[in-house]
Amino acid sequence: MISIKNLISDLKDIPTGWPFEYYLGLSETLDGQDVKIRSIVNTRERTPSMCIYLNATTGRYCFKDFSSGNGGDSVELVKILFSLTRGQSAMKIIQDYNQYVLNNDCNPIKEYKVHSRYKVTDYEIRHWTTIDQKYWTKFNIGSRLLEKYNVAPLQYYVMTKEDNDGKESSITIKGLSLYGYFKNDGTLYKVYQPKVSDKKFIKVKNYIQGSDQLKYDKKLKEMEKEIRGDYERKLAQLKGGMQNKLQTYKRRIRALESRKRSAEDMSNNNSDVPDEMIVEGCGVSAVNGIYRRQGSHADAPMYVHSARYNGQDMVFSLYRYVPPIGWYISIIAGDEPTANDDTLFYNVISDDPLPPRTGWRSDYDRNDPPPTVRTSYPT
Repeated sequence: MISIKNLISDLKDIPTGWPFEYYLGLSETLDGQDVKIRSIVNTRERTPSMCIYLNATTGRYCFKDFSSGNGGDSVELVKILFSLTRGQSAMKIIQDYNQYVLNNDCNPIKEYKVHSRYKVTDYEIRHWTTIDQKYWTKFNIGSRLLEKYNVAPLQYYVMTKEDNDGKESSITIKGLSLYGYFKNDGTLYKVYQPKVSDKKFIKVKNYIQGSDQLKYDKKLKEMEKEIRGDYERKLAQLKGGMQNKLQTYKRRIRALESRKRSAEDMSNNNSDVPDEMIVEGCGVSAVNGIYRRQGSHADAPMYVHSARYNGQDMVFSLYRYVPPIGWYISIIAGDEPTANDDTLFYNVISDDPLPPRTGWRSDYDRNDPPPTVRTSYPT
């Protein structure tokens, strides 16, 4: 007798085939095989379209109703049959199974194995006959169309399967109306047997029929090539632009962090850092003047000076830059000094914390002579 202690409380402990056997009233016990029945939705259908199969991945029985498009596990089946939610369906299966066990004094738990299926392993092509001609011409299909789509008559084909013990068994199917569908490379992907009512087509390989016969005209190919090339170029440009922007942002972040550190360091020892620097004696008169401290760059104070240059009000900057390490006098194009975009007038190679007095050189000969730079502490 079955003890109440042995009753099931978890859906996964119920034999996976039991809900299908119980609720659908199957005439056979599910033991790993596939079963085809009439639709549970479209009860008027003549040819069974609902398949019950053991999922090889999960090891649990599922269903697919091709007539209605429904499919899923046993919970989904009960949900459709009784118009319940999935939670209610799962609870119903557990309750009904426990009642079934108590009523029948049994416990039908068992293991399921996926039954192996027959696969086409061999075939032989034969010559066309008048029987073939009569069959195909009634559909207005001639030999040219059949040759175009690589359809050939078969003498026979062989189906083989291997059971769970590793033993192979084969079946040879012969007939006057057997046809093979082939890809351009000669691979058989489908067998057609019009005289068989329940299995007219047998799939051998995954393939979209007619894909080998698709043709593109020359103009369409050229347009496709041009569009693809244009897309790849624009994508490369976009990636390049994004990389450049990213590098610019990184430089600005580093510069801001450096300026912040320098400002903190100088605030701790402010008496050693002059508020003004005087640039004098250089060939570009607008560069000469008093440069006032404004922030920092590359762990050193930065100074700026405003003057007219080429008919415009410009700001000249005196700052340290790395790499290469040195001091520069430039018109900065952006928010931070850069090696490529700024207008450089004078520079000196030096890692001094303050601009050196001498050693400056002109970026161009027309800017000679270079300046001297001295400190000017405010009184």
